[in-house]
Amino acid sequence: MPIEYRPMDRDYVLPVCPMVLLNGPLDRADPVSHASFVTDCPMVNEAFFRRYIEEYGTCAYLAWDRYSLVGATVFFPLTDLPPKAGKVYGIDEYPQRWFDALNKEKGTMMMTCTTVAPQYRDYGIGRKLLESAIGWMKRNRWLRAVKLGVPSELYGFSRHFDLTFWESLGFRVFRIIDRTSAEPWASREKAKLLHSYERGEFLAKGIDFSAVLNERGWQGILGVHDLEMRFG
Repeated sequence: MPIEYRPMDRDYVLPVCPMVLLNGPLDRADPVSHASFVTDCPMVNEAFFRRYIEEYGTCAYLAWDRYSLVGATVFFPLTDLPPKAGKVYGIDEYPQRWFDALNKEKGTMMMTCTTVAPQYRDYGIGRKLLESAIGWMKRNRWLRAVKLGVPSELYGFSRHFDLTFWESLGFRVFRIIDRTSAEPWASREKAKLLHSYERGEFLAKGIDFSAVLNERGWQGILGVHDLEMRFG
């Protein structure tokens, strides 16, 4: 598959956040194809992206299949961002108190959304996008990249952009956050997982959920990890 990877610049700026690609590729020749998309990050729009392009050169890497945009990864200077930019599991905002406690040292980029259109998945496009973004950061003398709120490979028993994936890129855990006793969201997820277990859904997939729970506990399943990669 002849995919081209290049930084987003003035030549083409995403009209909305990369999550629009969940609906499929964006046709560069059709500027209104995203019109029906509703984002949960309304501040992330073309004007938002242009600000960072003008100041830093780019804030995203894009994957192109000729004239169709099929993947994107977005990153911003950590000191510029609100905590809501660090989604946890894609559905929950990163808590303010954890964000305030971060080491926001100068020269740190924060990885945010990475999205690949459904029909283009399992070809390594997401990995290549992130590797390209990391390479750009190194060339432009950024000192550190962080990724917040990453689930372990146990949550949902999925290996798409989970802890194992990020570690394979070179990121390392610097903080583990146990959400199971402090966050209402975790209580809801716990109930959902137990319901799936009682229905035999994990057994049908060949997963010994009881053994997983005994080995790691709820923190291993519902906890999140903050990761970093240092350059130089």
